[in-house]
Amino acid sequence: VFDTLKANGGTVAHLVCWWSYLEPKPFQYDFDDIEYALEQCRRVGLKASISVWMGDHNIPVFCRDENMIDQDGRQFLGSRGTNAGTGFHPSLWGPKSRKHFAGVIRAIGERYLNSPDVVSWAFLYQHIEVTIHDRVGKQIHLYDYSPWAEENFRRYLREVRGYSLAELNRRYGTGFADWSEVGQPKPKVGIDVSPRWNDFQDFRIYSIRDIFEFVFRTVKEMDPDRKKMQFTFNPIFAEDLCVKYGV
Repeated sequence: VFDTLKANGGTVAHLVCWWSYLEPKPFQYDFDDIEYALEQCRRVGLKASISVWMGDHNIPVFCRDENMIDQDGRQFLGSRGTNAGTGFHPSLWGPKSRKHFAGVIRAIGERYLNSPDVVSWAFLYQHIEVTIHDRVGKQIHLYDYSPWAEENFRRYLREVRGYSLAELNRRYGTGFADWSEVGQPKPKVGIDVSPRWNDFQDFRIYSIRDIFEFVFRTVKEMDPDRKKMQFTFNPIFAEDLCVKYGV
């Protein structure tokens, strides 16, 4: 592959690395595959771009207890190809998963920030299409109803949207006595244009943007001069963040 890329005028090899291979045990990192690929790049005269991806079988075992949950309380199990029914995807709000993914970012930075062989990197915490919804046959799975998402939905309404509980009750036509009673609405048959459903959809977009910013912020802390930052996903969710962090 490396020889073919070089022979056809290539200058940079894109190295896709899976989170579960890089961190097989908590905070213990395995760079053997990256080092082998970099050795091959040097042999033929290529530079390298590193991308760390996750999802399905590529979530470390110790983070799978923060899996996303659908509207019926079912665990996300993947839907694509051979992974259907057996994959994983952590909640975008899972604190342990965020902590470990940030650890991977820092470990790669410590090892390759000043390496002349690596010209850029990207860290993709989410599969956008499945963090919004997933389809298996005719069954739609809406995400995420995990405890971490529910907690942050309440925080979003209070702190980001600025609602008091009284204002929220007037807006939704509800009678919540305490914030702990407020939860994400479940999908209904037909089109739902209620304020509560619209707030839920806004929160889901906010969740995606927040995980982008979490990753960008962590990368910038590791790479403050933005030597190697890049973004390789649909910019519709984070165009302004790319400008903010110089990606």
